[in-house]
Amino acid sequence: MVGSKSRISRRSALSTPEIKPTPDEILRVNVTLRGNDIPRWFREWKRRGLVKSCSDAIVQAFRLYQERLTEFDLKKAQLENLQKHSDEG
Repeated sequence: MVGSKSRISRRSALSTPEIKPTPDEILRVNVTLRGNDIPRWFREWKRRGLVKSCSDAIVQAFRLYQERLTEFDLKKAQLENLQKHSDEG
């Protein structure tokens, strides 16, 4: 069109295009946690600056659990390997 002006806002021109996650990359958690320990732990972690939100706490918990599980699997494999070699000799 002759004489038409582009109506791209400065904000949208400077921002990067949004990449939408695939369904495999999304986990929706809608949960209410009750009890004495978990809410107290969360408030303490937040006070100390270890987490910023419930979502942050959940992500960190998943990461820690995965790290511990990986360590456990590694130790188990090492033990099995050690037992295998001790049975051979």
